[in-house]
Amino acid sequence: VITDTLDSQLDLDTFEFTEAAFGNHVITVPDGLIYYETRIDLRPEGIDAVVDVTLALDQETRQLRAEFMARDPDTGWLPDDALVGLLPPNDETGCGEGWISYLVMPVAGLPSGSVIPNQGRIVFDYNDPIDTPEVVNTIDAGTPTSNVAALPPALSTPSFTVTWSGQDEPGGSGIAGYDIFVST
Repeated sequence: VITDTLDSQLDLDTFEFTEAAFGNHVITVPDGLIYYETRIDLRPEGIDAVVDVTLALDQETRQLRAEFMARDPDTGWLPDDALVGLLPPNDETGCGEGWISYLVMPVAGLPSGSVIPNQGRIVFDYNDPIDTPEVVNTIDAGTPTSNVAALPPALSTPSFTVTWSGQDEPGGSGIAGYDIFVST
């Protein structure tokens, strides 16, 4: 089970799940959904189980929940064999990894420098929760400006120096680079 409480600076009306995955199974969620469920049959891989996947956003509590549940395909209960499941121990191939992804926009009108933190929580079976590393997104609402220094009205040499500068508003992300266009 993956849970994640979304920050109040996020506009939940723009939320949509995009993808869920476990092992080598990647599930693409149709556009615009805050609730999705599907079943993946592992029997063609030699694993006597099906996996029920449920993705849901509770807009009232702001909590998203992703549940991946391995079940016995005949009974619908948990598999009798404790070694039958949906994720093997992870290795260098990533076979024991899983994830969910979603899109959500910030609330309109947030000023530059607004920080939106996020941290998920994962629970495997009946083990203690594992918190994911916290990530932050910082809003840059403004547009940087730039200008090129004026050249002399006439030049007598085939080469000359061009200079330019730019700035971003306080709290903005700065300027990563400039694109220079030349015309003869």
